[in-house]
Amino acid sequence: MKLEKELIFPKGFTVRKVIELVTANERFASKIYFQTKSHQCNGKSMLGLMSFMLMTTIGESYIISVEGEDAEKVIQFWNKFVREIHENTTLSYWEEEGAQTVQEAMCQSISFWNSSVRSVAQSYLKPGKKEI
Repeated sequence: MKLEKELIFPKGFTVRKVIELVTANERFASKIYFQTKSHQCNGKSMLGLMSFMLMTTIGESYIISVEGEDAEKVIQFWNKFVREIHENTTLSYWEEEGAQTVQEAMCQSISFWNSSVRSVAQSYLKPGKKEI
């Protein structure tokens, strides 16, 4: 049996949660894949799932694709796992707003900063972005 379900990427995925997820996924006989428009990974691969989680933003649409005898159990497990993470996670301001939003706000407020603030802000900007 093959099942696919489109979902919205939740907040709260930490390295510990990814390890828990891969460990749980390994118990299922089914093949498990996660995909977005730009990338796909094997749900039983630690490195693959870690990179998928890093490249997927909160609120982005993704598909879980499961093929095997226990596909329904995998989907049920995934729904429960994600719901628990989402309900039990409080994000910091930085995580909630997203690094890109915070970075844009920092760049827009440059004229109000003194040299000390500029020095600290510069350390948070990604390479190649606007110099302060």
